[in-house]
Amino acid sequence: QIDGTTLQTLTTRMGGEHDYQPDWSPTGQRIAFLTTRFGSSSLAVLDVETGEINQARDTSSLEDPSWSPDGERLIAWDEGFFDGILEGRLYEIDPASDGPPTVLLRDPGGFRDPSWIENGRSVLYRTLRSSVNRLFVQNLAQMKPREIGPLMARIHPALSPDGSTLAFVGRSGSKGIWLAEFGPVPSSVRPTTWATVKRSRE
Repeated sequence: QIDGTTLQTLTTRMGGEHDYQPDWSPTGQRIAFLTTRFGSSSLAVLDVETGEINQARDTSSLEDPSWSPDGERLIAWDEGFFDGILEGRLYEIDPASDGPPTVLLRDPGGFRDPSWIENGRSVLYRTLRSSVNRLFVQNLAQMKPREIGPLMARIHPALSPDGSTLAFVGRSGSKGIWLAEFGPVPSSVRPTTWATVKRSRE
């Protein structure tokens, strides 16, 4: 319960095992999470009703799982050296498939805090540019990402359910939570939209 008076254990672990980074599916029937119960860290999906846990194939080292709006797919990312180059990769995972994850995007700065927006047509994420965290929207049908937000370090983006307002942690002198109008269609955001950026009350 929200008031914390009732707790329910959903997963049990042996000594030294860890379950972390959970994400509810939109239907509330499944929870994706990272776990070390299968050896190295990997992605797993819990059926809330039955308690059954299934490991997703080839997901070792992935981070920040996030469900698609239809509850059928997940995105997650990792970072490593590929062909001798340090690179972040965003993957699409079908937990019902035996196939490996599909690479959606590549970026040297990574894909932290990824989430599907625009009904699954775009992805919102933060990445490092010149050692500064910045927010981007990538329409998956297009090649070039669009940077969003004011000129400050920005982390932990969260879009409102109606897609009109973005909340994020920003730093302008001191760290705080900021709100900004996001526009009715995230992929068409213009820089002038951010003239209404304001800091929430602390």
